[in-house]
Amino acid sequence: MNESQHWRIEPKIGLGKLRFGMSRSQVDRFSSIYGTSKGISSEKIPDDILQSTLAELGEGLTAEEKQEILSIKKLDLPPPAKRKYVGIITHLF
Repeated sequence: MNESQHWRIEPKIGLGKLRFGMSRSQVDRFSSIYGTSKGISSEKIPDDILQSTLAELGEGLTAEEKQEILSIKKLDLPPPAKRKYVGIITHLF
């Protein structure tokens, strides 16, 4: 996998070699690429960071994908202890 493929976002699948639903130990296998996982955050991403991220992605996302990201942010997620994934990406949503 080349460098750009490590950072390729695949909607509803993951980022590069990372896949949604991976355990912390599975994620940590890729620490040389993505850094060490820092656990799950229950903090919501501020709107200004979300908007600047969407602007940076620009043409890389369709209007539908951008709307899907915005709708995900509005979801009422369960507390971190009840979630089934480990987050490593910060400030994406």
